[in-house]
Amino acid sequence: MCMRKIILFVFLILLANACFAVKFLDCPKEPITVTDSVQFSKDMNCFLPDVNGQGAITVNADKAIIDCAGSTLNGDGQGFGILVNGYSNVRIKDCIIENYDTGFLGLDAVGLKIEGGRFSSNSVYGIKGWGKSSLWDLSPAEVTHNGYIGIKLGPEAKDGKIENSFVKLNRSKQILVKNTLFSLNKTITSSCSYTCSIDCKEDYVSAGKTGDSSHENVISPKPEPIPELPKEPEIKSENIGKVGK
Repeated sequence: MCMRKIILFVFLILLANACFAVKFLDCPKEPITVTDSVQFSKDMNCFLPDVNGQGAITVNADKAIIDCAGSTLNGDGQGFGILVNGYSNVRIKDCIIENYDTGFLGLDAVGLKIEGGRFSSNSVYGIKGWGKSSLWDLSPAEVTHNGYIGIKLGPEAKDGKIENSFVKLNRSKQILVKNTLFSLNKTITSSCSYTCSIDCKEDYVSAGKTGDSSHENVISPKPEPIPELPKEPEIKSENIGKVGK
């Protein structure tokens, strides 16, 4: 009887590990849809264009973890590096996303978490959130050299934060947050537009004061003027497939 219990116990442990096992990936040869947690092999450089406009990596699962382990996803200047459309509590970790239209796009992606990595040299946005993108916890290591805005979050992006990040050298705005219920903390940035009304003319490390233009620890003089840009392009969810499950 005791032996049967031991065998059953071991079987249950193996079954649990199988259910929650992380899938390991080498460089994909074409866009992929993720329905579980995945981890890339370390420090790869993957050329992965978004050929269908649905994301080089599309996340179709709640609570999925995309761990790039420092690997790079490189596009051809079009589409999205990683797309989360209607799923919640997704975690993006240590991903370097370059040369897409938008490095990361979240639509109605509640509870998103981005940790580490770099979102740079994308033609429009480094990171964009739209729809019910509340409770976001963003701590990308770098968001730089994007063609329009580093991080843009829409009016429903509330109760979230950007912290411990380096957001600079994007062509127009660095951070555009259209909601006062969002906070910056320990984030180095410049020329930001916060809550649609504040234009921070100097580089700063913010004191985490939501909707307040008085930031502490100014670290450098005003940046050089940015050339006038054309009207901002809009990314519409109806062109990306159905939101939700």
